Amino acid sequence: MWLFLVALSLALGLLWVYQHFQQRYQFWAKLDVPHPEPAFPVGNVGDTLKPTIHFAYIIDRLYRELKHHGDYVGIYFFRDPVLLVLSPDFARTILVKDFNYFVDRGVYSNEAVDPLSANLFFMEGNRWRQLRAKLTPTFTSGKLKAMFHTIVDVGMRLDRYLADRCTGQQHYEWI
Repeated sequence: MWLFLVALSLALGLLWVYQHFQQRYQFWAKLDVPHPEPAFPVGNVGDTLKPTIHFAYIIDRLYRELKHHGDYVGIYFFRDPVLLVLSPDFARTILVKDFNYFVDRGVYSNEAVDPLSANLFFMEGNRWRQLRAKLTPTFTSGKLKAMFHTIVDVGMRLDRYLADRCTGQQHYEWI
C-alpha cells in the first residue's frame, strides 16, 4: 500500500512539474512575440546538456535559425523566458535609449566569492543605476576623442610586447 502511495505521489509531482513548465511556455505566446516551440524540460537550449557544445554556439545556432523573424524573438532557457535580440539597431535601442527598463539582466554574480563580477555588466538594481550614472559622463564623445591617442599608444605597446613574447624575446620594458 505504501509503495502505491509513493508511486502516486511521485506521478502527481511529475505531472505538476510538467504542467508548470507548460504554463511557463505560454509566456511569449501571450505577448504575441515570435518564438520557437520549446521542448520540455530544456526549452530551446537542449544542447547545453551536451558537454562538447559551448553555450555561445547554441545561441549562434538560434540566432541563425531565427534572424528572419525580425528584431527579436522569445526563447526559453529551461523554464525561464529570455528575449533574444536579433538586430543591432534594436540592441542599440535597448542598451542606450531604453536602458532603464532593462536593469536586471538575470546574470548571476557573487561579489563576495568573485570580486571581478561586481562590474556594470553583472550588477543589478540600484547599484547598477548608481555605477552607470557615475560612468556615463566619462564616455562622452569629447572625452573619448581626448583619450584616443593614449588608447592607440597603449595598444601599440601591447602589440609590440605580445610580438616580442611570441618570438621569444623577453627583455621588453613597459615604460
